[in-house]
Amino acid sequence: ENYLAEQGCADAEVLLHIGAYTPKKGSEANDLEKTTGNISSTMALLETKWGALKKIVFISTVDVYGSYDGVIDENSPTIPDTLYGWSKLYGEQMIKNFCQQNALDCEILRLGHVYGRGEEVYRKAMPVMIDNALHGNDIQIFGDGKAIRTFIHVNDVVNAIVNAVELDGFNLINVVGNEETTINELAEKIVKFSGA
Repeated sequence: ENYLAEQGCADAEVLLHIGAYTPKKGSEANDLEKTTGNISSTMALLETKWGALKKIVFISTVDVYGSYDGVIDENSPTIPDTLYGWSKLYGEQMIKNFCQQNALDCEILRLGHVYGRGEEVYRKAMPVMIDNALHGNDIQIFGDGKAIRTFIHVNDVVNAIVNAVELDGFNLINVVGNEETTINELAEKIVKFSGA
């Protein structure tokens, strides 16, 4: 509980809670042990003896909305489909309550579909399609391909996190792209740009 304090972090004014278990593929989203680790690691951070803390920025996910049918905004119902989504929603509530009890500013950023460098370790639509196209394999689409995504580049996510440090009070913000793309449209773009 005092590990971070012993490492010289007790005087930190801002805590960026970015580290968490994130499933690399859909089948890992209900891993009980790993998803529960998101809750216990958040608890460990909150048990640290912070001496000068003024703000917490918590990185969450749009997975807290589950399979919501319609345009999602910060007021949409949160009904996760997976233990991962539930672990992040529970973490949000832990952070919010802790900040309220200790008069701290609180920023919760719900990240959407992030793409960019390092994404290839995830078995998600975009990196899988790119890998298949580059290796001359067919691009597989599950379902009808009409599912809509609003991809956001990792650099834009980093900028959002940095900007969140400057905000005051409590803010809940969806960090997503601003251009809707269906999975079918994404596949078409990848085929076109890869020359496949």
